[in-house]
Formats: sequence, structure tokens, C-alpha cells
Amino acid sequence: NNLLTLADMAAAAAPAPTHLGIVDNWKSTLTSNFGAGNDGLINFMTSLTDGGLIGPVQLAQFNDSPSHMEALFKHFRSPPQEMVSIPGVEDGRQNFYLKPRSWRLNPMSEMTLGKLIKTCAYYYHVGFKTNNAFEPHLLSPGLVEKAAAQMSAMEKKHARNEDIALTSYTKASNKVEAMAHLREELSNVTGASPYVSLAAYIREIEAPLRAPLLVGFPWSAGSLCCADELLRYVDLNGATSFEDKRVLFDKLVQVFKKIP
Repeated sequence: NNLLTLADMAAAAAPAPTHLGIVDNWKSTLTSNFGAGNDGLINFMTSLTDGGLIGPVQLAQFNDSPSHMEALFKHFRSPPQEMVSIPGVEDGRQNFYLKPRSWRLNPMSEMTLGKLIKTCAYYYHVGFKTNNAFEPHLLSPGLVEKAAAQMSAMEKKHARNEDIALTSYTKASNKVEAMAHLREELSNVTGASPYVSLAAYIREIEAPLRAPLLVGFPWSAGSLCCADELLRYVDLNGATSFEDKRVLFDKLVQVFKKIP
């Protein structure tokens, strides 16, 4: 009975999972981004009791609403007091006191948090839908800087009513003239989402399989930037899909009316 089974030995030899659904792995990733001296913030974000774990997928949701993102920043700039238990208190008497937090979200950490939110949102849009799908290297400080900068640039273009990510088409067509007209028509049209080009809706496969990311880049082979990756892998059944498809349909009607 003391002998290990083959299954036991295999389990013992298996490497520990590294995904960010595990709190300690997420803590390490946050530390690599925020740097030393931010333990209070990091512990708060990874606590299951202080308001719930705020993992990569939870961060991604804040990017969809500027007001929600600002509310999160305010929450961290002045975090709620910590409830500390008082042992040995008689029944009926208050058995806790409120202790101010020893940390606050400072301007540098706020910038880092904003970049993390944008980067997590980018990955979420291109297929990383659970915390377990995230690995530490996806949120290395270098990749966070790269992805967040490109996401911010797309937001600014969207705010100026410029087209987003209209770089190429992935669906082959014999109607070359139609495609030329389509590019012309879409050149100044913005979809409902800042990150989804209307061009994505004419790709050949609606839900393509996620390709591995290139080492050192937040996108896969065949993409040259975050916009390309969004064009290829963004979820076309997302919250803005109806509006995006409606605008695209209107444009396609205009295009094919021009074809003899």
C-alpha cells in the first residue's frame, strides 16, 4: 500500500500550472508590472475577501466604460478601511474595528493600472476569455507597454471618427472592383467598437481558431500589430456586433449599387 501508483508519480512529476487563474501567479505578474512597494494594492486586487479577486478578465471589463474605469481608480485612490477582528469580545459588543489602509493608488501606479486594463481588454477581445487562459508572459511589462499604446492609439482614432484597422481583407473575392469600392466606402467609417474594423465582418471564418502568439509580441504570425490581430480574431458576436453589422450592411449596399 505504500507504493505510489503510476498516476500518483505522474501527478507528482507534472509541472505546476503557471496560468493567471492561480492567485500566486497573478500576484507575481502584478508585482512585475507595479514594482516594489505596491504590496498593499496587489494584495487588495488579489484578495478573495476584500471585494473579490480582480484578475485579467475582470480588469478587461473596465475598459468598456471610461466611467467604470475612473470609478475603479477612485476606489483605489481612497480604498475602504480594513475590518480587523477583536478577539475575546463579549457577545453583543462590537468585535471589530476599522483600520485605514496603509496604501493608496499613486499616479505612477495609476498609469500602470490603466495600461494593464487596456492590455487585458485587447487579449480578451482576441480570444482570451478566462483568467486561466492568461499566462504571465502575456502581461510582461514590455508587452503591456506595446499593446496598451496601440489600444490607446485606436481609441484616439475612433474619437476623431477615423477608420480603425482597415488594413487588409482575409476573404478572397473575384469581385476586385467591389473590394476596391468597399475600401473606398469604409475609409472614413467607424464601427460601433473602437477596436473592431468593419472589415472584420467580411473575413472568411467568423470564429477562427486562436493561433499561438509570437514570442515577444502580443499578436500571432500573420499579424503586424494589435489592429491586425483584432481584425482576424475579434469576437463578431460581441456587445456591439448588431450595430457594427448594420453599418457594414449599409455600406455594402452602397458598394454593390456601383457595380454594373
